[in-house]
Formats: sequence, C-alpha cells, structure tokens
Amino acid sequence: MRKFAPIVAGVTGLAVSLLSGQASAIPTCVGPPINIPDTGGSVSFTTANAPNACFQVGDKLYGNFSLAGLIADAPAGGSVVWSINGLAHNIGFNANGTYAQGASSTFSYEVQVNQGTNTITAWAGDVIETTGNQSNLTKTITPVNGGTGGTLACEVNGTPPPAACPVTIPVSGMDEAVSEVEVTGSSAQVSSILDTIFQTPAGVPEPASLSLLGTALVGFGWAVRRRRNKV
Repeated sequence: MRKFAPIVAGVTGLAVSLLSGQASAIPTCVGPPINIPDTGGSVSFTTANAPNACFQVGDKLYGNFSLAGLIADAPAGGSVVWSINGLAHNIGFNANGTYAQGASSTFSYEVQVNQGTNTITAWAGDVIETTGNQSNLTKTITPVNGGTGGTLACEVNGTPPPAACPVTIPVSGMDEAVSEVEVTGSSAQVSSILDTIFQTPAGVPEPASLSLLGTALVGFGWAVRRRRNKV
C-alpha cells in the first residue's frame, strides 16, 4: 500500500486545489486591506484614499486603483461607492458635482476573489445621466492569472450603436482588471459610472473542475485494482 501513497497524496492535492480555488494577491497593496463589512449597505471612499490602498469587500479584494482621470466640473476628483448585495457588488464612481461636459474620463482598478471558489461570471456597466445629449462608456476587462475578459461599450441619450446602457457581458476568472473610458456629452449631466460584478454561487465547483477531479479518481481506482490483481 505504501507504493500508492504518492498517488493518494497527488489525488488529494488535486481535489483540494480544484475545490478550494487558487489566486495570487494583488501586488500593490500598501498595508493591510481596509475591510468593508458585507452588510448589504453602501460604503464610500474618496479618490485621495485610493493610491496603493486595497479594500476587502465581502469575498473580493479591490486594489490597483488609478482614478486621477476622473474629470469633474468642480471641485476636481470624486469618490467610489460600494453597494453590496451578496455576491453581486455594485460599484459607483461618482464625480464631486458632475463629470465635466464634453470631456473624457479614464480610470482603472483590479478585483480579485480571494475567498472560496466564487468565479466572476459577468460584468455590467452603466452611466447615470440626468440631462443632456449622448454620453459613451467603454470598459475593457482583462483576466489576471487565467480566465476570459471582454470589452463592454454602451451609450445613454443617444442613438445606438453602441448599445444603450446598461450592458452586461460574460467574463470568467477569479482576478480581473478593468480600465474604463467615459466620454460625457457636450451638454450632459453625468453624476456616476456604475460597475456590477456577478459571481457563481458559493461552493459550486465549475463543471470542468468536477470532470478533471472525476478523471483523477477513476485513474486512482484503476491503479489500485491493477495492484490487487497482481497480488
């Protein structure tokens, strides 16, 4: 039986790896993450807090914020507001006042699922415009450490294309970086850009993971049976 100890250890390690999930830490955190309790409410921070700060929100770690390109009418800058609803996190990038009319704002950040196996499955984008003409939003989601991303493009108070906001696209992975560009119409009043991140239910392994685990267990059973037949 000792000859099969490496096989048992290998299968056990594979099962633990598949069912627990693996992800590396966001590298630019300075100090411990700021914890935002998953209470279903809303929590905000200003852009002054963003550089090199990381935020633990429920099962997600947010970091690598680059928000200097949020162009507001006055005063400059803005804030980020989380609205937590279980596995779906709504994130609003709010200008102090409104986004500057006829200007292009750019910003980016990274989000990582660092607890469990709740793979990110979709990403949504929206523009909150109260008055004015067409404003456009483009989000580019890039997977980190594996997975899939995509580009989301939408508009408000205009004539498609692109599609009218809000828009949702499928993505996959446990670590995604997003860069965003919002072009405010020349007479538009835009107060916020919204992201919504969706995940699979907790504790539900992906079908591919279950298939690989099953194949490993079948192989282990065949090896044990062959050993017994030789005895």
